[in-house]
Amino acid sequence: MFRLRPCCGLALLATAALLVAGCSSAPDDRPELAEVTGVVTLDGKPVPKASVAFSPTNGMRGASGQTNEAGEFELSYAACMGAPLGEHTVEISTRREIQDEFGGVAGMEPETIPAQYRGNDTTLTATVTADGENHFVFDLTDGE
Repeated sequence: MFRLRPCCGLALLATAALLVAGCSSAPDDRPELAEVTGVVTLDGKPVPKASVAFSPTNGMRGASGQTNEAGEFELSYAACMGAPLGEHTVEISTRREIQDEFGGVAGMEPETIPAQYRGNDTTLTATVTADGENHFVFDLTDGE
């Protein structure tokens, strides 16, 4: 029969409480957030496994997410779903580490997103509002 020692049971209970609390126990200095969803396409085709980052123009911490196979994403801010309200610059990238079977880095995925949509060169912006639907469609073009 499986039995927990009292100290282990308390540790498990405390961990579970933190996981359940999640966003609701966030500090008072957390900005107001709104749910943000969207889609990323490149030349009309969904972009899977792309990183999407919303960075507030006021210098606050941003929110990020990753696209699924259909190019759809949801943003999260720390342990909370959503992004801070206000103006954001938006960066989209497909470059990421490829893991080997031992958990090490085997290489990098190639970047497929044109430069004008990623890094410091991004031309993408978005405004997250408290009273609107924050669903953003980024129809990117290669331009070649």
